[in-house]
Order: sequence, then C-alpha cells, then structure tokens
Amino acid sequence: GKLGLSYLILVRALKDHQGEATLHNNVGVILQLQKQDRMAQGSYRKAIELNSKHIEALMNLGTIQTEFGDGKVG
Repeated sequence: GKLGLSYLILVRALKDHQGEATLHNNVGVILQLQKQDRMAQGSYRKAIELNSKHIEALMNLGTIQTEFGDGKVG
C-alpha cells in the first residue's frame, strides 16, 4: 500500500541523508502506523540523537512510550 511505498522512499532517502533527523522521524511515523512500535521508537530515538530539539520526534517518542507505559525518554 501507500505506507509501504512511503517507507521504501524514505529508507532510500536515508541512504544519502543519514544525518537528517526529520527523515528518521518520518520513518518512525510510518512504522508506528504499521503497528511496528518498537522499531518506530528506534527511529524516533535516532532523530533525537541527531537533533535533541526535534519537537515532532520528542512528541512521537513520548506518545508511543505513554502507550507502552514505560515513560522512558532517550
């Protein structure tokens, strides 16, 4: 579907732009929509590692961790 295609496009873009926090965040969003929450957390964490003030990644990681009930950020 469209999510799968979007995921492939973003992963391809990451090969040339690994330092782009927004790409990692967007991969996380797609993974989360596909119910791959643990993998999504990894993408959000990578985005935050690259840019500790990336608001969307911080919010997305917080939301997913609230759903898991672990509350760990970082």
